Amino acid sequence: MAITLDELRPPDPDEERGGAQGTITAIVKVKKAGYVPNGVTVRARIDDEMFTASLPASLVAQVRADPLVASLDESERLERID
Repeated sequence: MAITLDELRPPDPDEERGGAQGTITAIVKVKKAGYVPNGVTVRARIDDEMFTASLPASLVAQVRADPLVASLDESERLERID
């Protein structure tokens, strides 16, 4: 069984997120208290300027470019240790 170079390519980031139509979770920090970018659903508030959120993977770049968003860090699923 031979391995091709196509099998060795790094995965597409959109595929890892569940495709462009998938939903991701993230921690969002904004510059204005209470601000929530369009398309973002607040899951839980950490404080007035930071919250966990769900959003479509296709909106990540748009939210990061929002001038009122200080940062957006995507959550990573941790492996379960038995």
